[in-house]
Amino acid sequence: MPDQTADHKTKSPRPDATWAAAEAVLAAVAGGSQSSFELAAEMVMSVLEEPLVRMAVALDALLKAKSPFALVRAVELAEHLLTGVEARGQVSSGP
Repeated sequence: MPDQTADHKTKSPRPDATWAAAEAVLAAVAGGSQSSFELAAEMVMSVLEEPLVRMAVALDALLKAKSPFALVRAVELAEHLLTGVEARGQVSSGP
């Protein structure tokens, strides 16, 4: 089982629903369960519902369409990523 616990502020734990879905998929596949495909689909939906993933998917669509709003959304996503990283102590604030 992969280590998903937060240690030394280098990892953030996955949302409970996503974690549970991943565990269910691993158990179902290991056990040869007929429900493996359904559980995998539920896991994918859980991941796709995460706010950061939704932001990235929306930005991807804007970039592919060469929308003038793509760069605005890119800045928002970059700020969100950096703010989250800074909050976990992973970004140096300089000398």
